[in-house]
Amino acid sequence: MKNNKNDNYHSLSELYHENSKMRTIDYGFYKWVNQVSSDVTIREVICKPNYNFHGYPSVPLNQDILTDAEQHKKYDMFLQRKSRREFQDTPLSLAAISNILFAANGVNRQETFDDGTVWNMRTAPSPGGLFPIDIYCIVQNVEHVEPGIYSYSPVENCLYLISKQSREELNNNLCAGMRPMKASITNSAICIALVSNMARVKFKYKERGYRFALLETGHIAQNISLAVEIERAGAVCVGGFMDDSVNAMLNIDGLEHIAQYCILIGAV
Repeated sequence: MKNNKNDNYHSLSELYHENSKMRTIDYGFYKWVNQVSSDVTIREVICKPNYNFHGYPSVPLNQDILTDAEQHKKYDMFLQRKSRREFQDTPLSLAAISNILFAANGVNRQETFDDGTVWNMRTAPSPGGLFPIDIYCIVQNVEHVEPGIYSYSPVENCLYLISKQSREELNNNLCAGMRPMKASITNSAICIALVSNMARVKFKYKERGYRFALLETGHIAQNISLAVEIERAGAVCVGGFMDDSVNAMLNIDGLEHIAQYCILIGAV
């Protein structure tokens, strides 16, 4: 595909993103979501998604993970994984956060290719090794870390403080962006925001790059969810937030740098 200086101006992925944002004025949308969440008739249908291909041959699978003690121990993090919305107002250790961030998208090896380029490979799959997802940490209650907004550097394995703020200020801004999650936010230790750097992926993959960014976001979020279980903490992934509020909190433009997903983590 030939590069075009007007590619971004006519970007369909940007139009989609703008039209799928959540805004405070979208009353009809929130009314419908609330109805789906509270209507028993609807819930009786959606709680039983149908994966069956009746009439087709099937192969029964074993359930050793559930019944065999050794297998149960090996896969414990998967068995324990769940969304946890109630946290204790106690700090998480810096060691736990370090482990969670490494598991999220840390550098786990270097690979040298035939052309001589050396790549820092990560714990999460990435399109073309471009790593378009940046990790921001909104730290409220972590031992030995001042409250504020940090950027995680996988290569240097450190947190860069980009905005020092009080816990109260952070809490208020998070609640403004995720009002239904106020109770979870108040006692959470940290909120990890996954931010897509679109230029990093779209220069190669064009509009397909938006899909790749979302896929990598999912890979990293799952890594975080499982690592949190290993650390015996709790987490809840939040996709329903006021985009402009969260982008503003992180001081990103919401166009080239986009908050795609947030994960609240706390002690349980």
